[in-house]
Amino acid sequence: MSTTTRVFELDDHRGRREDRLRKTLALLAADPRRARLASQLADLMSRIGGDRAMLAWVDEFDADQARAHLVVDLIRDVPRRNVDLAPITEAWDRGVPGVLDLPQVRLADRSTQGSLAVVSLGSDGRRAWFAVIEGSYRRAPLGAEQIDMLTFRTGALAGTLLHPEVGIAFDGWRSFGFDPEQPDGEIPERILVRLMVMRFLRALVADDFVMHAEELEERVDLLGDELRGWGDDLEGALWRRIVDAGGAGNLDALGRACLDLGERLAHTGELESAIEAYGVAYEVASVQGDADRGGFVARRLGRAHRNAGAWTESEQWYRTSQELARVLGDAGAEAITLDGLASTQRVKGALPAARRTLARALELAKVSGSGYALGSVHQGLFTLSAIAGERERAVQHGWSAVEEYETAQDQLRALVSVAGLLLESGQGELAERTYQVILRHVEEPYYRLFALDGFAHSAALRGHRAEYLARCERLEAEDWRAAGPDFEGQVYLYRGRAWEAFGEFDRAREWFARALDFAETHRLTATLFSAEEGLERIESAGSAAAAPQPAESDVGSTEFILDRIERADRRLAGVGG
Repeated sequence: MSTTTRVFELDDHRGRREDRLRKTLALLAADPRRARLASQLADLMSRIGGDRAMLAWVDEFDADQARAHLVVDLIRDVPRRNVDLAPITEAWDRGVPGVLDLPQVRLADRSTQGSLAVVSLGSDGRRAWFAVIEGSYRRAPLGAEQIDMLTFRTGALAGTLLHPEVGIAFDGWRSFGFDPEQPDGEIPERILVRLMVMRFLRALVADDFVMHAEELEERVDLLGDELRGWGDDLEGALWRRIVDAGGAGNLDALGRACLDLGERLAHTGELESAIEAYGVAYEVASVQGDADRGGFVARRLGRAHRNAGAWTESEQWYRTSQELARVLGDAGAEAITLDGLASTQRVKGALPAARRTLARALELAKVSGSGYALGSVHQGLFTLSAIAGERERAVQHGWSAVEEYETAQDQLRALVSVAGLLLESGQGELAERTYQVILRHVEEPYYRLFALDGFAHSAALRGHRAEYLARCERLEAEDWRAAGPDFEGQVYLYRGRAWEAFGEFDRAREWFARALDFAETHRLTATLFSAEEGLERIESAGSAAAAPQPAESDVGSTEFILDRIERADRRLAGVGG
């Protein structure tokens, strides 16, 4: 092997080590305390030589196992979490700070000799904590100055570490439909079991996913007995997957189950609980060093926090996802993340910032060549333009989204948005044509319901009362309330507008009032404002309270829109476009 080849291999080795460190720090960036601890561990490795550093702990009341809390591993993509108890115990016996230096030692997970340094950091009352720095190769013993340096710097690390841990209490009662402050409030059985599983997840995280065997078995058996009574419904299956994966110590399965649970809870509007589930999924991704999944879950956390009105937390999670995408060199993922960040900026009223963010997202999406990223960003630009009153530009972005997306499901979702804007613009005939295309091809129940509701409203805008009632009956035949609070609020709002269009203002008032009450209860800001505007129109104008009908030029050329509707229909039918 030539000298040049060896140099290239060494550079590649160093580059991979640096990439793994960047990935670890990016995964931990959402938690400043843990990110600082990881940086301090990396600094220790660079000073004494090493390629794995960790914070480990031992239960002072049951010291039969050492457990890894936080790991920085420069030579494995999935950080190794094995900990040898013997050197931990020896360091503890030396006091605090007790330094154990083993410059030549056979490492537990390999057949060759390496090096090990262990420093006892102190106790938080329940756990004894240690810093462990491991090297793959033998080294010289640490000198007196190096030991002084190690003692000093691990003292700073201990100062960061030894603060009260977040407890395992779960405060998601209201998101499960129960208010513990209500008098005479007994906890419904299903809610109680859900809370028990959430507490189990919190306990797993607190124990760094290595719970004591007897406690783990007891918890799993108890929860298994409770969940068996739920039958085979989808919710019960999700909770059982979590308990089974946690009991088996299968982190990959646990992370996927928590992600799936978070998706379901977010869909049903149980946002606090969704954030809990997503949070555990992110913890698992972090432990496994999985930056790709971590970035995806961080985006979900950004969305859930936005929908809950926690804009600062939402932006922080999107920034975390963005950094992970950069570490991976994934321009498409970064574009999708910026699209989500722009949505948060838009919702909180920072429209210029949202526009700048989307402009950068579009650049990245074009670089990536990802149809999904391009479609997502165009859909974000569609929403922003619509809110800014730029309806013709919004329609153009909407059709760009339809045509950039690569799957029929995504194309139909974008098409539902375009049809909704046409409806909001008073273009009943164009909206109706668009909804007809959607209903011919859509299979996803959630978007089928949106299309049915919009299809009914388009008849009202055209003044066809009998057709409107018939289409409402078609919607009522579906289990439409299961689509979640966003959709339910829209149904009430659209019915108010429909009766307003027919000139039946008493009925319109009833539906607008119902939409307003529902929006206040479920924190649906856009629906709330629209319902208030509907009530104001009726009260201020009386019998003349007809909603304004925008001109067709408000959304651009009718010929252009009809052409795009036909192209979308052909493409969805597989004929081409």
